[in-house]
Amino acid sequence: MRRILPALLFLLSGCHSCRREKPHFPDLKNAPQRVIELVEEGDYFFGRAMKHLMNSDPGANPDGWFAENKKALEFFKRAMAEGYDPAQEVYGPKTVPPQELLDRIRETMMRQSLCRKRAVSTRR
Repeated sequence: MRRILPALLFLLSGCHSCRREKPHFPDLKNAPQRVIELVEEGDYFFGRAMKHLMNSDPGANPDGWFAENKKALEFFKRAMAEGYDPAQEVYGPKTVPPQELLDRIRETMMRQSLCRKRAVSTRR
């Protein structure tokens, strides 16, 4: 398990969207204005979370990684709760949201999972 975590971090660090303050996701096309506003809110929290996630490497930040990981997880949760989930709900149960929104949701969920695994596998 400890060998997998550095590999995941390496893969995430190579991702271009990880290095930017604002995530590099495609723009939503033909989306309602409310969805665009909610997605922008989610993108803001996603960008903040990524800053903390990149600072939460136990090897690079042995004293403060745990706090950074916790902050990253909180911002990822806010991205979902205040941005992407409400944007998805605008479409209702019978309409499929655009792929651009679903990509954001998937990326956020994967990074939340990484934060949770890191917190459990490398307990203080």
